[in-house]
Amino acid sequence: MATDKATAQVSRIGRADEAPQAANSSVMQAATERMSRLTDEQMRMGRDMAARATHGVDTLMQVQTVVNDGLQTLWKEWMSYTQDSMQRWSEQAQTLAKVRTMQDLVNAQTDMIKVEMEELLRSSQRITELATETAGTLTRQITERTEAAAREMRPGA
Repeated sequence: MATDKATAQVSRIGRADEAPQAANSSVMQAATERMSRLTDEQMRMGRDMAARATHGVDTLMQVQTVVNDGLQTLWKEWMSYTQDSMQRWSEQAQTLAKVRTMQDLVNAQTDMIKVEMEELLRSSQRITELATETAGTLTRQITERTEAAAREMRPGA
């Protein structure tokens, strides 16, 4: 009988040891699952941030390309005006060298200034149109990129 009591007591002690172990196992499993979810969420957030950063750099590069192209076009237009102006001044200098009277000199200078002002206005208008086109292209691209980024950031996108 003493043996039966001892066996029963050992059995109860064994079962008592199993309850804390089962609780520990359950807690460890829950903690592992939570850590796994947190890690997955952090990885997703990291990928999202990297994608947004890449998107921002891509947008910046495209905007920079448009600005560079626009500035290059404006510079070409200005250089074209400058070269044409130098050519006109050279031709006018030859005309001035051939004048014989004061009236011819005044007429030649008046014509020269008139032509130069018309060309300057034409060139300025063209430069303004090119700058406006470039600004419009930039505005369109930035708006499109911003709207696309906003759509991507919305939940469920």
